[in-house]
Amino acid sequence: MTFRANLKSINDHAQDEINLKKRQLLLEEFKAGIWDAEEYRMKLKELNREDDEVRVGIPAAKRVRLSPDWDEFE
Repeated sequence: MTFRANLKSINDHAQDEINLKKRQLLLEEFKAGIWDAEEYRMKLKELNREDDEVRVGIPAAKRVRLSPDWDEFE
């Protein structure tokens, strides 16, 4: 493995650990009555969305493509 591949693997593993801890904390908060079932599901969806954004990098909706010929349409 190359240095970059090793670093990516280490970072991915660390991010997985963080995500697991976030989910465990959310579940404990739900069990403690801080969140009701609907709020828990909503928070879990938010965590899943964050996970997807972290894995992909910048979400597709935020990517911008510039075209060199846009200036011609004034």
